[in-house]
Amino acid sequence: MPSEIHSRLITANHILHHHGVLDGYGGVSVRSIGNPNNFFLADECPPAMVSSMDDITEFRVDDGAPTNPDIKLGWSERYIHSELYKRFPSIEGIVHSRSPDVIPYTVNGVPLKPVTHTAGFLGLYTPVWDINSTHSVLSSGTMHDMHIRDNTIGASFAATFSKSSSTAGAIYNKASSLVMGSSPQGALIPDHTVVLMRGHGMTVIGASLEEAVFKAIYAQDSAKAQTTALLTSVASSGGKVEGKVDVEGGGNIKGGKVKMNGETQFLSKEESVETWKVIKKSVPRLWKGWEWEVDHLPMYINKERA
Repeated sequence: MPSEIHSRLITANHILHHHGVLDGYGGVSVRSIGNPNNFFLADECPPAMVSSMDDITEFRVDDGAPTNPDIKLGWSERYIHSELYKRFPSIEGIVHSRSPDVIPYTVNGVPLKPVTHTAGFLGLYTPVWDINSTHSVLSSGTMHDMHIRDNTIGASFAATFSKSSSTAGAIYNKASSLVMGSSPQGALIPDHTVVLMRGHGMTVIGASLEEAVFKAIYAQDSAKAQTTALLTSVASSGGKVEGKVDVEGGGNIKGGKVKMNGETQFLSKEESVETWKVIKKSVPRLWKGWEWEVDHLPMYINKERA
């Protein structure tokens, strides 16, 4: 019998691969409809090759272990997903990507901010999580390979999505019903829906699988747009170096700073909230189009399609 939730997850893998958000690495998961304490993830199969229920594993939210104890797992970052589902009951879909368009913003100190109306969900800034912050709690002999390999590191990463003391957090807590939808009473509400990972990539959460896919695609597009905007601003506007020339020191400029003539404009806090309030209504429309695209590309196979 074809499974609707498995079919949607297969389609999500194909859409994200088609858009370059996933390649051989990364993954997308969905919380189980019948049991919210479990989730599904194609953990061992490259996204483009996911084609049936056999490629998908069901995991427990509580500890990230497969529900079938006989399944043998190799390399895995399932704890990214399990700890986020555990911390935030309101989320239904997660995308973990190693997009090369996003990675520069994880290491260069330049904040990733929304420059387009389709990326208002980014808020005023996108936090960067550094796995080095967990090294003090890692057990002796643990590999420092930048991967989230256990629940402890996963919990540290998941906590980065909830920083209500920040300005962006205050905005998104106030507008949480717009960003993530309602949550059970007393449940944590994420302040951010995208968190960058130093030298690694990004993780995106959504109130639905389709929403998570949408945000992952447009977070990547926003990063591309921001990079282009910054580069063209420098190329066309130029700038000048301000400071005092030290003649005796060989002409070095003391306290030199580059002041650009042009300046990239980002969405304001009001624009971030209001654009997402409007744009989120179009998620089903975009999903329908993306689904049609991958269904008509012969390289993608979905055996669970009804």
